[in-house]
Amino acid sequence: MYRTVDCNDHSKKVIPLSDFLAYRFPDHSALHFLGEFEVCDNVSELSDSFIIADFLNENHFVFNGSEVPEVNDFNWHFSTDLPPEIQKDAYIKHASGILQAIRLLGMKKVVFSRVKHAEFSADKVIHFFNDLCNKYPKAFVYLASSPLFGTWIGASPEILLEVHGNHVFTMSLAATKSTENAEEWNQKELLEQQYVTDFILESLSENGIDSYDKNGPYTFEAGPVKHLRTDISFDLGSLTPIEITTALHPTPAVSGLPRALAIEMIEAVEKHDLKYDRSLYTGFLGKISTDGTKLYVNLRCCQLFSDTACLYLGGGFTKDSIVEDEWEETERKSKTLLSVIQDVK
Repeated sequence: MYRTVDCNDHSKKVIPLSDFLAYRFPDHSALHFLGEFEVCDNVSELSDSFIIADFLNENHFVFNGSEVPEVNDFNWHFSTDLPPEIQKDAYIKHASGILQAIRLLGMKKVVFSRVKHAEFSADKVIHFFNDLCNKYPKAFVYLASSPLFGTWIGASPEILLEVHGNHVFTMSLAATKSTENAEEWNQKELLEQQYVTDFILESLSENGIDSYDKNGPYTFEAGPVKHLRTDISFDLGSLTPIEITTALHPTPAVSGLPRALAIEMIEAVEKHDLKYDRSLYTGFLGKISTDGTKLYVNLRCCQLFSDTACLYLGGGFTKDSIVEDEWEETERKSKTLLSVIQDVK
């Protein structure tokens, strides 16, 4: 069971140096910290904190600690609960069932994900982080290790929310294909991206935000794959960053539409049938601060174990999806991290 605390009261707390956090925002230098992650039971008034949230926005881990010089070694917190690898035959079987349900129920989209295992050496964790920073300068790169959730690393291309003063920025990012694919985006891919954009705009309207600037969709490259992206900006008004985040997350880019039904299907197939939990994958993480908030969707990530990297990979299914193509999409997405894992010296 998690220990919960008042995550806004650090006035008299002595912070043990048991956990590790490093992150690098795009085009910035990497920062390294030692301290402690805590489970926060009240995020509504959270400020000036680094936060990690899970897929369903149920568990929130807040970091309290101090910046340190670059760390070359650490006693990493590796979980012993290795998620099962989902092989192609099992993926095809369950994905076909999801596709059938989408068509029968008239759903717009469901995001189905899987786990892929790769060999990894525990003494290469810092090298992995540094190499991700070097290879993907436009991504948000992070490394976090705690007994609360194990050791996770990732290089995400997707901003969930960015706030500077009263100005707010978010993006709709969906549809995927190889950067080498020169074909035009097809109707399935255009619709998949439009669903996410429409959801974001409807969610903002429900929270009193009807005035916004929109740019897109346009092609956005993220390592070995490219996506359709639409940029949306608006004024914060009387809302807080956390209130907007709660309204948006999880977007249909990582869940589906209708959202509640899609999440129910994801839980039934992934958690019940395939016996794996997304945990931090497709959650969000980043810095909430009065000086500027930057939160990213936790994509292109993996959980590290003593001898294995477990990559989390997802794809958006619509009624026009081809199951074999969706499998190949997850394989392409895996190259973001696999290409670095295989080259880590």
